Amino acid sequence: MTTRSNTSPPKPVTSGRHLPWSGAHVDRIAAVAPPTGPHATATRPAHVECGRITRIPAGAFARSAILINEATVTFQSVLAQARAEGRTLLNEVEAKELLREAGVPATAATLATSRDQAQSQADAMGYPVVLKVVSQDIAHKSDVGGVKLNLQDRAAVGEAFDAIMTSAKAAEPNARIAGVSVQQMAKQGTEVIVGMTTDPQFGPVLMFGLGGIMVEVLKDVSFRLVPLEAKDADQMISEIKGKPILDGVRGQPPSDLAALRNTILKVSEFVQKHPEVRELDLNPVFAYPDGALAVDARIVVSEA
Repeated sequence: MTTRSNTSPPKPVTSGRHLPWSGAHVDRIAAVAPPTGPHATATRPAHVECGRITRIPAGAFARSAILINEATVTFQSVLAQARAEGRTLLNEVEAKELLREAGVPATAATLATSRDQAQSQADAMGYPVVLKVVSQDIAHKSDVGGVKLNLQDRAAVGEAFDAIMTSAKAAEPNARIAGVSVQQMAKQGTEVIVGMTTDPQFGPVLMFGLGGIMVEVLKDVSFRLVPLEAKDADQMISEIKGKPILDGVRGQPPSDLAALRNTILKVSEFVQKHPEVRELDLNPVFAYPDGALAVDARIVVSEA
C-alpha cells in the first residue's frame, strides 16, 4: 500500500457512479471516510453533488407510502427492544429475522439461553446445525471459541453449548452474553460480503466484495450510494478484481450473479426503508451456482 502525498488529488476507489473515497478499513466499513483537504470539493463528481435526488427511481416516493407492513412493525418492535436495553447492536437472531422478512436470503436463527433449549431448537430445525455465541460485546465470535460448526446430533449440541459459554466467558469475562444462536449448517459457497455504512455527508453507502477473511486481506471492494438500481448492483459485482472467482475458475462452476444482484438490491431497499440502520454487514454471503445465502449478519442502529 502506497502513501499518497497530502498535495496530490485522492484516487477514486471504483469507477462509475461512486463516492470519491481514497480507501477503506474494511474490517469495519464504518471507518470509510470521504476525502478531505484542498482537493475534496474538486474531486467530488457532479452526479454525487446533485444526483442523490435524480437517481431515485420513478415512483419511489409513492411506493414509500405503502411500506407500512408487517415487516415494518417487526423492525420497530426489535428496534424498541434494543433501545430499551440500551444497545445499538442487534444480535444475529434479530438481524437475520429482519433481513429474511425483507427478502434478503439468510439462514434462519433462533436464540437459546440454555443447553436444553439449544438442543430442542436443533432437534426442531434438523441437523447438522451451527451454534454461535450471542453477545453485544464480542465482535469476532471465532476468536473467543464462540462458533461450533457441523453439529450432527443432540449430544454434540449440548457439548457445544457448554464449550461456547465456557470459552467466551473465559476470553471476555465482562461480556454480556445473551446465549447462543442455533442455525442450520449451510453448504460452503464462494464467500462474498455485502455491507453498508452511513457517511455523514452522503448518507447510506453499500459495499460489495470478496468475503470472509479475504475482505480484510485484499480489501477488494466496490461502493455505491443508496438507493441502487439493478445496473448499479451489476457494476459493483463486475468492478472487483476478484470477479473471475465468481465467474468460475479451475473447473469451479460460476456463481449466480443474478442472486448476488438481488441480495445487494434487497439490502439497499432495506436500509432505504429503515433510516435507523447505521451499519450492516453480511459476511460471509455464500454464492452458489444457483442462489446466494447470508450465513452471518450484523446490524447497528442509531441511538434513540
